[in-house]
Amino acid sequence: MAIAGAVFLHAAAAAVVLWTPAPSGAQLPGVGGIEISLGPAGGAPGSDAQDSPEPQEAKPVEPIETVEAVTPEVPVEAVPVEPVVPDAVAIEPVKAVEERPRDPLPVPPKVVRPKAAPPPKPVETAAVAPAPVRTPPPAVAGAQGKAGTKDAKETGSGDNSQGGGQAGAAADYMSVLQAWLEKHKEYPRSARLRRIEGAVLLYFSIDRDGRLLAYRIERSSGHRMLDTETIAMINRAQPLPPIPGDMSRDKLEVVVPVQFSLK
Repeated sequence: MAIAGAVFLHAAAAAVVLWTPAPSGAQLPGVGGIEISLGPAGGAPGSDAQDSPEPQEAKPVEPIETVEAVTPEVPVEAVPVEPVVPDAVAIEPVKAVEERPRDPLPVPPKVVRPKAAPPPKPVETAAVAPAPVRTPPPAVAGAQGKAGTKDAKETGSGDNSQGGGQAGAAADYMSVLQAWLEKHKEYPRSARLRRIEGAVLLYFSIDRDGRLLAYRIERSSGHRMLDTETIAMINRAQPLPPIPGDMSRDKLEVVVPVQFSLK
């Protein structure tokens, strides 16, 4: 656009120069408008004055559209952006945590073990021999006990000489108990197949009527299946034969061996 504007201005100036006519000679005022031509110095006199060239008509100049000067765009200066500085945050100092004394751990209570019960005082027990002996039936033993009691009441002194005395009655009763227990004893099948043998020492107590009051294994056979069978035997055997009257006892404690033999 700037170049087009410059061309237009130069063209207009040229047109003005061409259109203005050049003067033919000096016109002196007051001479009646007569033109006087001055020839060149030293020229021959009487030479005709040269005709001045006719002015050329200037060609009409076509109007040129005026082009508005374009204002150059002013570059926008970059506005410097101030960096945003974050506000400083005041950091609170960390308070030291006071250590609290720890509570002492609770002391576990001492376990007071119960003192072992003192062993029972030895009671009068009748040792039963494992060898089989001839035993009368329980009914006969009961009849003998009643007879012995009746004789004791009649005599008033309980003479021990009748019926073998109290010692004889106790021996007879032990034989009865042994036979009764053997009747209810069973040899465990698994022990028989494995040919396991042994002897269990059994303790039990009964009242006068033969009711079982307590029982336990005094000495193990070393084989659990034989010990288990011994406990099962004493439970199957109750009630046991009653205590004979001539023994003068309301309670009897007995320790008997229970044999398990394959011979």
